[in-house]
Amino acid sequence: MIILLYGSNRYLIKEKLNEIVERYRQKHRGFNLARFDAQEASFADFWQQIQQPSMFVEHRLTIIENLFQGEDFKKNFKKQIDRLNQGQEVVVAWSIVERTKKDDRELVDRIKVAGQVQEFVKPSKNQTRIWLAKTIKEHQMDLPESLFGELVDYVGADWQRGQEAIRRLAAMNGQPEAISQLQYQDQTFQEVNIFQLTGAIARGAKKQALSLVHRFFYQGGRPERLLPVIVYQFRQLLIVRDLLERGSDYYQIRRAAGVPPFVFGQIYAQAEQSDRQQLADIYQQLFRLDYQIKTGRIDFRTGFDLFIARID
Repeated sequence: MIILLYGSNRYLIKEKLNEIVERYRQKHRGFNLARFDAQEASFADFWQQIQQPSMFVEHRLTIIENLFQGEDFKKNFKKQIDRLNQGQEVVVAWSIVERTKKDDRELVDRIKVAGQVQEFVKPSKNQTRIWLAKTIKEHQMDLPESLFGELVDYVGADWQRGQEAIRRLAAMNGQPEAISQLQYQDQTFQEVNIFQLTGAIARGAKKQALSLVHRFFYQGGRPERLLPVIVYQFRQLLIVRDLLERGSDYYQIRRAAGVPPFVFGQIYAQAEQSDRQQLADIYQQLFRLDYQIKTGRIDFRTGFDLFIARID
């Protein structure tokens, strides 16, 4: 079975993808989840996995990212659609696109016949306003109407950007000047979940961390905007981890951390699984990296690569 999710609303695409994965997880305990990025992986590797059933698990869910962007992968995938639908394999492919090209539309039509297709179009300004109001309420934030109006304009039709904006606003406690700060900061955090990135760095998951950072650069992100956010996250992780080791309970730590509940919940979860000394070492390395970049001893991209390569 093939499921295709595509369109320009990256937020809803990823929400739907998470929903499918969670539903599959609940239905099949102990299933195997495999991921391929069509821009980086070879179709041969994907096809080899499909043709070799796992000896250890009965059910497998395979996700293909950026299907429309990987030209070679897409061409070979199109040839094998009929064969894919003959077995029990479940493949979920997704791609974020503003406009579909002719060969993309042909692929969509082919999958419609054999599987399921869902398109996620850009929301209207009014839809964005309604979604933002609901999301802000869920995150226990209270923004003045003037600031809310600026936020609607800032987010536009990109709800993924809106999600990141709300997270960063929460970290700034919703100060009136926060929107101008968001506009000054890098506005291409859409493809980088900062919690995923700091989590990967804290765990020493170099491959995942490099992939997230490189994707940020590939999307046009400005590295000088990324470093301060990472430093902020690790400072918060250190504070929470230190209080955990001192025996403070959850509510004492939340009050001491001074961050909104939405932000604190994710920081607390990461801090629980981290080693304080390792966090402190990474924090010091980040300051050294910042100094080296500002003094011209190393360029941003090389600096990030070396920083990640050195983490344990």
